[in-house]
Amino acid sequence: MKIVTSESGSSLLITRSEWGRIGVRKGWLLASSHPLEIPFGGFPGRGGFGSWTEYELGAGLIGEALHCILGSLGKIWRGVSDFDLERGHIMEEVGLIDGALSEYARSLYWEELNDAGADAVRSRESMKRAAVGLTDDAGRVLGGLGDSDVERAARACAECALVLASAVLSDRDVFRHPGLFEAFSVLRSILEELFSPRAAGAG
Repeated sequence: MKIVTSESGSSLLITRSEWGRIGVRKGWLLASSHPLEIPFGGFPGRGGFGSWTEYELGAGLIGEALHCILGSLGKIWRGVSDFDLERGHIMEEVGLIDGALSEYARSLYWEELNDAGADAVRSRESMKRAAVGLTDDAGRVLGGLGDSDVERAARACAECALVLASAVLSDRDVFRHPGLFEAFSVLRSILEELFSPRAAGAG
């Protein structure tokens, strides 16, 4: 359980799972406004995406990986977890994003999302709603970061989320969007630099 305080000074006790969705989305002022002080940067699990279609599941895999990467970066930032442990977790999530970008670029998933069936319609609506929330979350994270190495990695993570959300909102195929591949490449490069032997030894 966590205590958050509103602008009026009143307090509210909420669960960890509610922290991101209520504490962040409804404008509560948390104990610290820095994004990495908030579990998972305030990003919802799976990026807020549902499971109406396989395509949406794929977008959710990327959203979940970004959620987890921000969570691990936050633990490093707060000094509450082992650097090597979080490095292994983060690079595993990078591999999951890589796999999702490859698998869900197959045309059958995009065709399924765009057919006339009820689940496809629900999935498109669900993805749009998630993308709006993800845009807000990513913008908040970007607006609160500084220039340390960990914050640079968190920024790259949030920028990936922004591109993902933008592709959804513009009705573009997320998994063939060159901007997402570019943003992911930047994220991976920054994370590899962060976890290089020199950087790890310096940390």
